[in-house]
Amino acid sequence: MVANVDDSGDARKGRGRNVLVNLEERRKNSTGPLPLEVDSVSNKIVGLESKAFPRLVGREVALHVPGHHPSWANVPEQYEHLILTKLRLDSHPKLVAISIVEMAEKYKTRKNIRLQHFREYYENPEDFENAVKNPPSELNKDQWRLICELFTTPDFIQRSKQNSINRQKMKFSSTTGSVTMAEILRQKQGKGYIETWKECHTKKDTNTFINEDAKNKYEEMLTTRNSAPESSQVSELEILRQTLGERRGHQRGVGRKLKGQSSRRRSQLAMLINRSYGKQLLTPTQPIRPKPSRSQKGFNPMGFHQSHQIPTSFQQLLQQPRVPSPGMLSFEKFHSQMYQSYLQFVFQSPNNSQVLLKMMTQSPQTDEDDATTNFF
Repeated sequence: MVANVDDSGDARKGRGRNVLVNLEERRKNSTGPLPLEVDSVSNKIVGLESKAFPRLVGREVALHVPGHHPSWANVPEQYEHLILTKLRLDSHPKLVAISIVEMAEKYKTRKNIRLQHFREYYENPEDFENAVKNPPSELNKDQWRLICELFTTPDFIQRSKQNSINRQKMKFSSTTGSVTMAEILRQKQGKGYIETWKECHTKKDTNTFINEDAKNKYEEMLTTRNSAPESSQVSELEILRQTLGERRGHQRGVGRKLKGQSSRRRSQLAMLINRSYGKQLLTPTQPIRPKPSRSQKGFNPMGFHQSHQIPTSFQQLLQQPRVPSPGMLSFEKFHSQMYQSYLQFVFQSPNNSQVLLKMMTQSPQTDEDDATTNFF
């Protein structure tokens, strides 16, 4: 296994590496795919893999996705497909959507870490070459130069200043570190959202609120709950929404909202996978526990869920009917059929995924050809 490239400083890299080592041990000792448990309210992974899965996604993003794009929305689609292929997830559309959101968050976090590294060597335009000569350990100078050029563009500088202003407006932060509110709710079943929110915003040594703003918000939640008529059933989730408000793609105090977050291409990806495999929607915190098949005994990086189909050789696939040309179909139908062929090829055989990974990582469009890894 390669060294972990966790989304934090050196002090946390050891912990992140241990989490992935433990994941590998569980995979080796398991007779089938590892289950992923999803909290359908916050759209977060909870349970045993609540830390391992995000860190694995972060490692793959850092290793294989070029870092010089302004945001995840600007990253070429092939890298999204590459990471999904390497993770070998269950093909459930919601799980795919959660994975894509996780990729976007890890890409943003990694970019911020690299920006801090850049600022250690750059104060004025004449410092640019000196900054380029001091890349982070996981990048070469050519990769780092492209990222440095991004950091010095007027649009990025303006957006960075605005983000700094927005961070100053944050009234309170969580005190639970990498443990999500969804995971705390799972561990302490029966504890409501309001009391869990309080736990996430109190100091552990003194059991006092992190600041007066957090205390006032908690008291406002209690007032709203206690003043509701007995005939009215106002949920605690609704009280959190009323008290804390919402921002794009996120409900404060709860977690991410998948609806509206994915671009058209990601929605289409989930739709195609759903058509290909006919999965049903997850219920809250419903684990995915598929039965192992013969094809699952081969290469499987994560060991989560693979398609239960008989492997097909590359030659057999070539002999199948060709996909109609774009002139015969609308763009949407042509794209749909092309992508279903892609999914069929990837998920039917572990060897096929290896061929595709090699092709994609050696593509001229890939800026990080040297960043390859041997999985487990």
